[in-house]
Amino acid sequence: MAPLVALLACSLYWDDALVFAIAENIEQNPFSVGIRIIAIYQETSDDPMGHFVEGIFELVDQYESDVNRMRTPAAMHKNAELGFHNGSKAPYGFVAEPVEVRPGKIKRRLVPNRKEVPSHNEVIRQYIAHQGVKAAAREMNQRGYHYTGVGGSGAGTS
Repeated sequence: MAPLVALLACSLYWDDALVFAIAENIEQNPFSVGIRIIAIYQETSDDPMGHFVEGIFELVDQYESDVNRMRTPAAMHKNAELGFHNGSKAPYGFVAEPVEVRPGKIKRRLVPNRKEVPSHNEVIRQYIAHQGVKAAAREMNQRGYHYTGVGGSGAGTS
C-alpha cells in the first residue's frame, strides 16, 4: 500500500507547494515513489469574512500564476543559451541528443542529423535566393530531396 498524504487546503497553490516540499524532502518526485496526495478542500463560510478569505486565496493563486508566466520564458531562454533544446521534437535537420547535466538530470542538445544535412542546406540556399515555398518544394522534389519525417503534407506538396 502506498503512503498517503492528506492535504487540507483552499487553494491549488498550496497543493503545489506541498508536492514541492515533499519532493525536496525525499529528493525525488513523490508520485514516482508511490506517494499519493489527496486534497481535501476546506469550505469557507458564506459571510463577509469567508468571502474575504476566498479572495485572498484567489489573489495568491493569481500571483503564483503571474510569477510562473514570467519565469517560464526566462528559464527557457536561459536553457537555450546553455545550448539545450526546449521543445519535444527537434527541428528538421537536427536530432535531439540526450545529455546528462548532473546525475539523474537529462537535457537534450541539438546536433545536425547527418541524413538531413544536404536537404536542410538546400532549403537554406533557396530561402536566401528568395524562392517561394511552392517553387522551392517543387524544385527539391524534382531533384530527389524528399521529407522523411511524419506528415509530409504542406503548402509545397503536390
